[in-house]
Amino acid sequence: MEDLDGAFQWAIRNGKKEQQRLWWFYYGTWLAGRGMTDSAIQALSTSDMGIAKALLARLYHLKGNNNAAADAIRSIQEPWLQRHPQIVVERDKYLRALGPQTLHERDQSLATVDALKDEWVIERKVQLLIDKGEFQKAKDLLLSTPFQKVHQTYTRTGLWKQITDKLNIPFLPIPVSLGEDRLAHFGAYREYE
Repeated sequence: MEDLDGAFQWAIRNGKKEQQRLWWFYYGTWLAGRGMTDSAIQALSTSDMGIAKALLARLYHLKGNNNAAADAIRSIQEPWLQRHPQIVVERDKYLRALGPQTLHERDQSLATVDALKDEWVIERKVQLLIDKGEFQKAKDLLLSTPFQKVHQTYTRTGLWKQITDKLNIPFLPIPVSLGEDRLAHFGAYREYE
C-alpha cells in the first residue's frame, strides 16, 4: 500500500476527466492517510468533488487553518452533502473557531437541518445558543433531548458546564439524560479519581 504513488499518478494522467477527479480524491485520501498532509491538501485542492472538499477542510483544520477549512467546506456544491449531518457539524466547528462574526452563518447552516434529530447536530445547536447568549434555551434543548449513551466524549457535559456557569446554577449532579458515562477523562472509573 505504501508504493502506490506511481499507480495514482498513472491513473490521474490516463483517466478521462470524470475519472481524474475521482482519482485525485483517492490520491489525496491516500496521501492524508500516509501523513503527507501538505501533499494531500495539494491533491485534494485539484478536485471539485464535495467529498474531497470535506476532507480538505478537515486537513486544513488539523493544521490550524480554520479560515481555509471554512472556505473549503463552504465550497461544497452538492446539496445532499451540504446538508449531511457530519458536514453540518464540521462546518459549525470551523465557523465557531473563526469567532462571533460567524454567528449568523452558523445559525443559517444549522437551520437547514432543523428537522434532523441527529445528536451531534443538536449538540452544535446547543453550542450555538450558548454562543448567542441564549443560555436558558440552550439548557432547555440540552435537557429535552433523549440522547443515546456514549462513551467518554464529554461534549454534553462540557455544554452543561458552560450553561451552569452562565446561569449560575449547580454543575453537579450532571444530568443522567446527557447519556455520557461516569468515567474519568483518562479512562479510569470515577471511584479512582
